[in-house]
Amino acid sequence: MAFGACSFPCSRGKSASFRRCGEKTILSSLGHIDVPRRYYACRACHASYLPWESWAGIDSAHRISPYVRRMIVLAGSSCSFDEAAKLLLELSHFSISNDTVRRVCDEEGQ
Repeated sequence: MAFGACSFPCSRGKSASFRRCGEKTILSSLGHIDVPRRYYACRACHASYLPWESWAGIDSAHRISPYVRRMIVLAGSSCSFDEAAKLLLELSHFSISNDTVRRVCDEEGQ
């Protein structure tokens, strides 16, 4: 189904309809950027659907692009999480906490 459509099928076969547009800030290789996105929800089962985030591979917990996740894991697996956060700031000019480095590395390790 195209992104411009007014509804999406939910997990129970009902229809998730358009609720609102809003901006979310994600961390990309260019730094933090605001991305406008559509939000869909099903009235029957309350499931939500974010087509842009699904298409782009953005996880809802951290809002980090797949490429940046890879950068974080590479930095976090080569030194301490504190040093990895400093290294990412120096090389990529975006700031993330050592806790975020740890969580992303743990998630990717599973």
